[in-house]
Amino acid sequence: MRCNHLILAVAVGLLPLPAVHAAAQATVFLHEQALVPDGTIALGQLADISADEETARELAAVEIGYSPLPGRRRSISAGYVRMRMARAGFDAKGVTLTGAPAVTVCHQAPPTMAQDTPSSRQTATEPDDLAAGPIVLRRGQNVEIVVISGGFVVSTTGQLLGDAAVGESALARVTTTGQKVCGMLTASRQITIRL
Repeated sequence: MRCNHLILAVAVGLLPLPAVHAAAQATVFLHEQALVPDGTIALGQLADISADEETARELAAVEIGYSPLPGRRRSISAGYVRMRMARAGFDAKGVTLTGAPAVTVCHQAPPTMAQDTPSSRQTATEPDDLAAGPIVLRRGQNVEIVVISGGFVVSTTGQLLGDAAVGESALARVTTTGQKVCGMLTASRQITIRL
């Protein structure tokens, strides 16, 4: 499969050695739920972090992925959080991950200037209308690209090269290398490639 060979070549380019952080002791307590705004999700939005000031600040800034689309939710497992911390250079021996086995992340809509009317209250409390149709992402939107091979997981960011719906194949360009990759749009703003 030509696509898989391209993916494998890209995966090799996705493996810069992360800077290893000092072996400071830290505890990351994962919440069961989190509300996040549009954009990139940071670990500090999903967990309480106990560590010295510098380590806590660095851990809180670890990028986990992209927020779900409005009206949608995303589940992020503790294992995935652990992988993202390791990719950011945090040694598993120095960081204890506790709390929920997974975080349910919901998109936090920005406040609107609309007046509080019965019709606006009804609209705000009925996200099921958004769930009726397929989730479609447009060309140029940022996505997280996750390559899985056995127990090995590599992730990076990219941009869609065409419109795509969740559950369909999608083509994207890797931000760091410019390589084109194809995979399944498995969650809002996430393309999964299994080798």
